[in-house]
Amino acid sequence: KSMGINVLCLYSVYDCNATNLYAIRYDNVSPDMGTMDDLKNLIKEAHKRGMYVMSNTNHYGVSKEAPILTEHPDWFLPEEQLQYDQRVFDLSNPEARKYIIDIHSWWCTDIGLDGWRIDCASAFAFKRNVWNDILKKCNDKGKRILLAPEGAHLYGYIEGGGRWGFP
Repeated sequence: KSMGINVLCLYSVYDCNATNLYAIRYDNVSPDMGTMDDLKNLIKEAHKRGMYVMSNTNHYGVSKEAPILTEHPDWFLPEEQLQYDQRVFDLSNPEARKYIIDIHSWWCTDIGLDGWRIDCASAFAFKRNVWNDILKKCNDKGKRILLAPEGAHLYGYIEGGGRWGFP
């Protein structure tokens, strides 16, 4: 904080492949972060110092080794449609869409994250609309969050991005 830093952006809070953001389990803390209690304590201590904590997210897919692929195979596009060597969620499936909204909201409302750096946002413009629902769900629980999309501007794409009065 004394260096003028007011936001910590963690590589990834969820369990992912060590060299990239390809999720293994979105609902587990990354072993690199320690335990969930360790992460919650880091967030609490940052908040005490007037700092925010956000994380990178690769919201559009998972590692080819992710257990969710066998748990919910219908949530994903066919394997031939890999993106960056990972399986991609089929957000036309309402259950898959709900999962992405719920899990990203949970990290903010229940665990304490203050927002997300959205990986490859410009490459996945058709999925931007899912962030409207994440913003709304967090806001409805009293948590306003910061979104920092890679390579894309929020204004005109995500409700509330650069606009006054977003709930």
